[in-house]
Amino acid sequence: MNAQFIGLAAGIAAFASSAAHALDCGIMMDSMIASAKVPCVQTISIVAGPNIPPTVSRVVWTTKASFIESGGKWQKSPITMQSLIDQYNAIKKTAKMTCQQLADESIAGEAANVYAVQVDYMETLQKNKLWLSKKAGLPLKSVDDQGDGTIVTTSWDYKNVTPPPGVQ
Repeated sequence: MNAQFIGLAAGIAAFASSAAHALDCGIMMDSMIASAKVPCVQTISIVAGPNIPPTVSRVVWTTKASFIESGGKWQKSPITMQSLIDQYNAIKKTAKMTCQQLADESIAGEAANVYAVQVDYMETLQKNKLWLSKKAGLPLKSVDDQGDGTIVTTSWDYKNVTPPPGVQ
């Protein structure tokens, strides 16, 4: 499975969990939709099992395009911010979700609300942890247990967003 899909699935899983409880999950839903409208860089680390080194990739989201880096090579992605929002909304309608607010933490010096989320979608159960910025209301980090031993960690950077040079 490619890193772009895993990262997208991780974001979708975190978003999809938002419908479970109006108070906590409503905040998460708003955050994930908002993040799909703001340029950012996602760093995605996938650990497929014990004693297997992580696979790390990055996705740069701009208002006009997205780019994925995997194995040191950049390419333009067919996924747009709007298609991401559309996918979030489609999954929201059919996934079974629960969520719980945990103790606040800090990510890279930024205060964050933390949520445990569980998503049952297409016969797959994922357990996730999501950190949302208290200041901006956007996701800062997620750790997603895919249920098969695979752990996907995604971090968001909203400050240093530069499309890769030379990639059209």
